[in-house]
Amino acid sequence: LRSIVTNVVEIPADDSCPDCVFIEDTALVIGKSHAVVTRPGAPSRRPEPGPVAAAIHRLGIPQIDTLRAPATLDGGDVLVLPWAVLVGISRRTNNEAVSQLRAFLRDTNGPPLYVFSVPAAAATAAAADDNCDVTRAAASDAAHNNTLHFKSVLSALDTHTLLVADTPIGHA
Repeated sequence: LRSIVTNVVEIPADDSCPDCVFIEDTALVIGKSHAVVTRPGAPSRRPEPGPVAAAIHRLGIPQIDTLRAPATLDGGDVLVLPWAVLVGISRRTNNEAVSQLRAFLRDTNGPPLYVFSVPAAAATAAAADDNCDVTRAAASDAAHNNTLHFKSVLSALDTHTLLVADTPIGHA
């Protein structure tokens, strides 16, 4: 990594937080002057943002906002692009987090925020499946439960090209 990135910041591993390797879940960096420290949806991950926030502070980012309870947000549900921030409501990211994030972006003249719903996409995918042997509600629950994060179905190839999973929930 150090051979291709000029500034790598290493944060010591925390053996009490086995998912801390998924560092993108703990903070959103929005340009060079703004970061938002998240509040992970899984209670076991709540200790993780502290060390990441401290590292961001040491980097000198001038505006650091922090989501507060009852907001929950995982970075796997957020795609930060230069022209917008895309957020997916999921099992790990709730409407309160979206509300707080929207306020932070507005207060810092950040990019617009667009919100998508993983459960709604799962329901749409289930409704479109006419050959389903189970009820639509059960199919929707199964699709939602198999899709942990918004970025499980949507990713950015570059700042103008989005990749969508070729699955029923991705199509929805």
